[in-house]
Amino acid sequence: MGLRIFLFAALLVSIYYLITVVTTLWFLVTASIIILFAIIIRYHQKLNYNKDIAQWMMRINADEMERLTGNLKKFPDGLEHLNKNHPFAFDLDIFGSPSLYQWVDRSNTPRGKQAVIDSLLNLLPPDLIKERQENVKALSDKVKFRQALDAAGKYWAEKDKKLKNAPSHEAIEKWVSAKEGSGYDLFLKILNIASPVLLTTLIVMYSDYAFQLVLTFIFFNYLFMVLVVNRINTMTKEVTGCLNLIRSYRQLIEIIENESFDAPALEAKRQKFFVAGQSASGIFKKLEAILHSFTSRSNMFYLLINGVLLLDIFWYFRALKWKQQYAAYVLEWIEEVAQWEALASQAAYAYAHPTYCWPTLAEATAFEFRASALGHPLIDPKKRVTNDFDLHGDGKVGLITGSNMSGKSTFLRTVGLATTMAQMGLPVCAQQIRVSPVYVFTGMRTQDDLGESVSSFYAELKRIKGLLDLVEQKIPVLYLLDEILKGTNSDDRHKGSLGLIEQLMESTAFGLISTHDLALGKLSNAYEKLENYSFNSQLKEGQLHFNYKLQSGICHTFNASVLMTKMGIIKSEMA
Repeated sequence: MGLRIFLFAALLVSIYYLITVVTTLWFLVTASIIILFAIIIRYHQKLNYNKDIAQWMMRINADEMERLTGNLKKFPDGLEHLNKNHPFAFDLDIFGSPSLYQWVDRSNTPRGKQAVIDSLLNLLPPDLIKERQENVKALSDKVKFRQALDAAGKYWAEKDKKLKNAPSHEAIEKWVSAKEGSGYDLFLKILNIASPVLLTTLIVMYSDYAFQLVLTFIFFNYLFMVLVVNRINTMTKEVTGCLNLIRSYRQLIEIIENESFDAPALEAKRQKFFVAGQSASGIFKKLEAILHSFTSRSNMFYLLINGVLLLDIFWYFRALKWKQQYAAYVLEWIEEVAQWEALASQAAYAYAHPTYCWPTLAEATAFEFRASALGHPLIDPKKRVTNDFDLHGDGKVGLITGSNMSGKSTFLRTVGLATTMAQMGLPVCAQQIRVSPVYVFTGMRTQDDLGESVSSFYAELKRIKGLLDLVEQKIPVLYLLDEILKGTNSDDRHKGSLGLIEQLMESTAFGLISTHDLALGKLSNAYEKLENYSFNSQLKEGQLHFNYKLQSGICHTFNASVLMTKMGIIKSEMA
């Protein structure tokens, strides 16, 4: 800090002598002090940046420890992205707290966050799942790379938060796509080159009048710049607010460019940041310099030099030239960075769960789900109970009966989440798993909607109708239906459930249905495609015990009356 103050004082002194004495010596002294001052500022900025990055690294690792201990509440829950009509997001806790989104998301740019959200909501087609899985695997061991990407992203995201008008991708897209230029361009280009040459020549010839010549040139140059000032002001307004965003992308791209990858698909993605022998980070750095110059237009030194060298016109044409050469790549590179952020987020999740297994993908038409030691990833490992499970064959229906709180709904969510995560390219909470790429559809948390005058029963019917419309398209579907038709009487529920099961057994779908209707379970003798599973509870010394283990066959224990008695709702002799 002391050196910067000393140099600033020296600069003021040199400027005084430059104006009063007007010699080449004082011009060189002033120029040297300005250059030295700029170097020191740049060095100081670099030191501050490295310090901030180190602090972010510490926070990143602290966050990872929070996730490992199951403390997810501090992380954004993403509920603003939840659409309750989505095929599975609402029922499988993709968003909320706790949620898969809280576990996975480590993105920082707006596009990166959208890429993470898209990866959780839109399952990959079968031909891309294996590639995504291999990319996530390869990145999971690149801890330093992932954390460098994360720290740089967080550094710039924090800077953006402090701005009054946060930069937006829309502004970049608008500027990149806009066509600019006018009939004055040729004249302005000639003026931009001729003005400093003419001024230098006149100063050499008439050195005694140098100061007056400079003032005269400044006056006339500012008159000429009226021709382009509106366009420059518009460009300045459009893009200088995005300087931090451009810097952040340059930094993130540079980190990717400087890494090497053994996975061919990742290396191919990295190569997308090189074009015509140039790196994307270098190209962004050119734009960064141009935008930085526009942010300096109100600076006293810039105003002085601008009048002599026509800096506004110079940087204006540099910006136009940059657009002509590279605008076509910008949006593509921004999207590529977003995809890298999403991949790095998924890889960090994989790294944090080394005991999870990488799924084996069956054929898309196999209708297969086979898993051993399958558990729910959002349940505390100390409390998690795992199960082996096998369901395969088109039209196959797994009917799950069980007492209240025995684990039916959680198991349905476990199967659904395992299937979706396998198709996201993520490892699964299991010892082994083999699953077919399928369209996942759930019907578990159906709710009424007062705004739409929809009862919970009608909402459930609409959900079931959506499933039937889907299977009519001959799309392979895994469905998970919890306590179906619970909003009607027992006779209607049995008839409706039977009719639905019969339709599903004839479809290109397979799945699980939980119910309290034991009579449905007895139909397995008549329907080859119907299999019974159950969760049971035990009453020991007046206390209910649950082992949450899946068993074959119909449930043989129920606990509603016991629970009501324990809560004092009914008398013990009625139980």
